[in-house]
Amino acid sequence: MDTPFVATETTRVLQEGAAVMEAGTLPLPKRVRDLIATRLDRLSERARDIASMAAVIGREFDFELLQRASGLDEYVTAEGVEELVRHCVLRGVGERFDFSHNRVQAVVYNRLLSPQRRVRHRRVGEALEAIHAANVAPHYVTLGTHFREGEVWDKAVTYFRKAADRALARSAYAEGARLAEQAIEALARLPETGDTIAQAIDLRFILRDALAPLGQYRTMLNCLHEASVLAETLGDRRRLGLALASLSMAHRLIPNMDRAVEVGKQAVELATELADPQLQVAATHHLGQAFYFLGDLAHGADYLKQSLRISMRSDPDSEPPTGYLRHARG
Repeated sequence: MDTPFVATETTRVLQEGAAVMEAGTLPLPKRVRDLIATRLDRLSERARDIASMAAVIGREFDFELLQRASGLDEYVTAEGVEELVRHCVLRGVGERFDFSHNRVQAVVYNRLLSPQRRVRHRRVGEALEAIHAANVAPHYVTLGTHFREGEVWDKAVTYFRKAADRALARSAYAEGARLAEQAIEALARLPETGDTIAQAIDLRFILRDALAPLGQYRTMLNCLHEASVLAETLGDRRRLGLALASLSMAHRLIPNMDRAVEVGKQAVELATELADPQLQVAATHHLGQAFYFLGDLAHGADYLKQSLRISMRSDPDSEPPTGYLRHARG
């Protein structure tokens, strides 16, 4: 790519007041797009098809993934890659390949029609699953992204949810929140069934666990309110109890202590009715915390002791609850 030409054209477009297309990126002037398109049009049909698959994979990729996703044999794929390298569309980076410039990748990708993009993203996701079947965890985010773009919504939900859990396990709360939200968005594209409603509730519990350490209490309150409404719709009283217990915590953190106590009492009543030890521990713990911060130390101590007794009775080896996450996941 002629870098001075690109720089000159980009400067000219900016001076003419062209809007920046995405945050943190510069616009791609038409003359630059045309220059790249002319280079691509000189390629064989096979090489252009391989380039389009590479553009869907991402800026950098390995040969095995490209070959599997393309559905071509090794020799044909190698010939296509060699042609792309000769024409400075791709370049070798150790054992991997990369586009010569991110603008080249952008032009190749944007030339694809939406149905072609969906099919290619789906094929890349399937190829990644096959290649990394023995250790797929490091690729959860990439898989979720490709299956979302390929509109394979159930797999997108699965991988984004696993990625969110993995992020929370290493205390990457902002990343976990973003991934949980992406899972929720993908889930909304599936038909509403008992299973998808239950997943929607559980994903909001994961989102809660990410938002609380970030101090995003009002966002957390809203997502827990959604969880409680969904649990009522589903008729799932255990998940409703978990949502109410967490809502008590959220109201306490806002803070709105009166509401925290009110919702906490509902959670305790439901937990007692269900005789669910884990739910009882969560509900009594959060209600005790609400009373404590309200200044009613006697009631606070009573409920916290009750939470401790239930916890020790149901699991003698367990540690007492010490925070807002320990017994809230369900």
